[in-house]
Amino acid sequence: MKKLGIIAVVGIFPLAFMIWWYSEAPVRGGIYPEKHKGLEIVVIDEEEVMVPITLPVRWIKTYPWEKPPIINEISFIDDSDKIFAALGGEYELRIPHSSEVKWYNRNVGGEVELYLNGASFAEVGSISTTTIKGSLEKEFALNQISMTVKNKKVKFPVDNHYKYRLITKNEKETGWSLEGLMYFFVGDNYDIPEGFVVRLAGTSGHTLEEIGFWLPGMPDDYYEGEVLYNYQHDFDRYNNAIEEFDGEQLSLPHEIKNSSLLIYFPFTPSMIEASGDSLARILPYFHLQNNNGQRYYVGGSGSIGSLDRRLSWDELIYKRSEH
Repeated sequence: MKKLGIIAVVGIFPLAFMIWWYSEAPVRGGIYPEKHKGLEIVVIDEEEVMVPITLPVRWIKTYPWEKPPIINEISFIDDSDKIFAALGGEYELRIPHSSEVKWYNRNVGGEVELYLNGASFAEVGSISTTTIKGSLEKEFALNQISMTVKNKKVKFPVDNHYKYRLITKNEKETGWSLEGLMYFFVGDNYDIPEGFVVRLAGTSGHTLEEIGFWLPGMPDDYYEGEVLYNYQHDFDRYNNAIEEFDGEQLSLPHEIKNSSLLIYFPFTPSMIEASGDSLARILPYFHLQNNNGQRYYVGGSGSIGSLDRRLSWDELIYKRSEH
């Protein structure tokens, strides 16, 4: 009887471990792209015909000792069913900081390296890439991701909720810089921010011509009807604000008449509805012109995260449909 008791106890531990292990990621094993939404600004040289990008994914292990999977095909497809980034062959999923990943981790962050306007072919120890078209487009909208692993093809609908916009590097001195970005909360509601505020600092007289920020659900007249600005220097007053942002309607182009510019970007109900269940890209770029007519970009820093802090991680990945 004692032996039977020992066997029963020993048998319970693996069962309990597997129950706990599967509860760490209650979805089927496989590779899932993270549900990023918004605009990614890609800085390029003028002569480039393709440019590297990274697709962040979650690798959900099927069993604890599983090795990183091999991807046989992945394609980025626009709403015209045209492929603008592709990878084939045998590509082992890249695991950043792999030495820190424990064998018992089921939910593991990974990356897939591709090229805009590039078709790559991966073999053991090498990747070769050729261009898809003769030149780069200025913008790409991702409508669908196709992926093949172990001869099983799956598709992830993105619905044009992610865009790449290409800009060229600055070659001249800039007069302005992005000094800070913070989410704007009113009162005690910290689940969903009202919007975010940025502070730009520089030399008065420059002109703000364009802003590189977009989220799904953004109204067509967002910049003409929703975005506000003021020339206050006290940026911290809007940290855990108890009042609404005090400013005037922003109209582009805008001549900056101070050395400090605060801009408030509200999250409208339609933006929260379309983008609240995702990792929203809050990384605005600003296109300016100095007193000599020279144009330049500043910005690109900020945050990537869920607008709704109550969501669990499994709501922030794209679900797949098998074909």
